[in-house]
Amino acid sequence: MKIYFLISFFIFSILSLNAQDSVKVSGNKKATVYIIRSRTSGLHIFNFYNNNKFIGKIGGSKQLFYKCEAGKQLFWAVADNKYFLDIKLEPNEIYIIDVHKKEGVLKGNVELELVPKGSDYYNYLLDFILKHKSLQFTEDEIRDQNTLQKDFIQQSLSSREKEKKNIISTEKGIERDTLQPIVLDYPFLDYPFLNKSINLSGLKGMFTDPSMSQSINISVSLNNYKRESLFRLKEQSPFVRKNYSTIVCIADFITFLPIPLTSGWMHEEFHRAVLAKHGIGSYNDMNDLPITKTLVNVSHITDENLSRLKNESPQDMIRLSEAGIEGQYLMSNKINNEAFFSNTKSISFTPLFSNLNSLLYVLICSNKSYSDKIIDQETNS
Repeated sequence: MKIYFLISFFIFSILSLNAQDSVKVSGNKKATVYIIRSRTSGLHIFNFYNNNKFIGKIGGSKQLFYKCEAGKQLFWAVADNKYFLDIKLEPNEIYIIDVHKKEGVLKGNVELELVPKGSDYYNYLLDFILKHKSLQFTEDEIRDQNTLQKDFIQQSLSSREKEKKNIISTEKGIERDTLQPIVLDYPFLDYPFLNKSINLSGLKGMFTDPSMSQSINISVSLNNYKRESLFRLKEQSPFVRKNYSTIVCIADFITFLPIPLTSGWMHEEFHRAVLAKHGIGSYNDMNDLPITKTLVNVSHITDENLSRLKNESPQDMIRLSEAGIEGQYLMSNKINNEAFFSNTKSISFTPLFSNLNSLLYVLICSNKSYSDKIIDQETNS
């Protein structure tokens, strides 16, 4: 009897375990998804979708609660752009999609990031989510919105299918870690050159009479902003993605024209820095936007000051003539170094344009007849 009881208990335990397993397998097949704007920027409202269905909208630092079937799911958001995210969901699991707002025209651009489960950031967000009330749209609200947006949703998904090979997702395309931060570098106080700037122009000289280091950092920062901005635009626009190299080439050529804060402006500032070192004031004609001119000067210099410079520092008199070319080569080297060490996938033709310009400039200036002609034109103008 005792043995029979033990055997019966053992069989009952096995059946109970199998029953529990069968309940677990055949139970809830849904996954929970939280969509959260953890690092909000502005109060713009973004719409969110699951496959071909509107699921809700949030603005500010809100969070959206949503349950859906496990398996492969497509989540996407709409702002100035549309961003698609493919996810494979497991049953009874909790997933967190972090919403990032980027700079845009009206609402801004949106990005979706699946937060890795088990990471410190996931645990932090989950704790935050559970302590705050989540928005959950009713079936009636969702049905009404899907009726209103039926054509928009169909067109969006149709466009995505046509461009699927070029769309950046979590599995293919440009990885997030290839998007390097845009580095804007400016040494606000460049001592001891700061003393020269203030002696020449007072406190405003901190801005009107930059050092070589300051001017080169301004032009490189402008190039960084342009280069990385176009690379980000490449992610969002199929047209830019298709013509990326051509668009970068045109943009670099435009900023190579005589425009303030670009490489040409920096070229002239290198000349001015040599003059400022010896207390000689000057003016960068690039500040006048001389787009139609073939020759741009550093002006407002007297012959007396040039004679004094030659007597006091003949070596700097020589450097005065070549400082602009020196600056352009240094700028090209700095742009290439930053691109290499940051491992950016963006491209820039500015170093190529700058170095070619420097080579041609030296070749032309070494032609005596051409140099005499230019000098005569400048003297008579």
